[in-house]
Amino acid sequence: MPATLKELVVGYGLWHMQAGVQLPVTLHLVDAGEQARGVITTVLSHPHAHAQCRKWLDLHMPDVDTAFSITTADAARMVADGRDLNAAASGPPGPGA
Repeated sequence: MPATLKELVVGYGLWHMQAGVQLPVTLHLVDAGEQARGVITTVLSHPHAHAQCRKWLDLHMPDVDTAFSITTADAARMVADGRDLNAAASGPPGPGA
C-alpha cells in the first residue's frame, strides 16, 4: 500500500475519510509512427501510468519490457525523438484525442 494511502488508513488519527471517488483513467500507447505493435520491445512511462495499464500490457503485449521515465510526457518525448525505434510510451491522450 502506498505511504499516502497507508497514512490515511492507519495514520495518527488526523484524517477521517468520508468517501471515495473512482475516476476513469484513459491511457494511450504511442509510438514514433513507423513501427507496428509486433516490433515494440519496450514501453516507457511514469511508474504510476505503468501500474494503471499493467493488466492491458500483460494481456496484449506480454513480451515487452517496461522502462520508467520521470513523466508520461517525458516518455512520449523520448519516443518521438526516435532514440529507440522499438519503444512506445503510455500516457494520457493528447489534445483532440
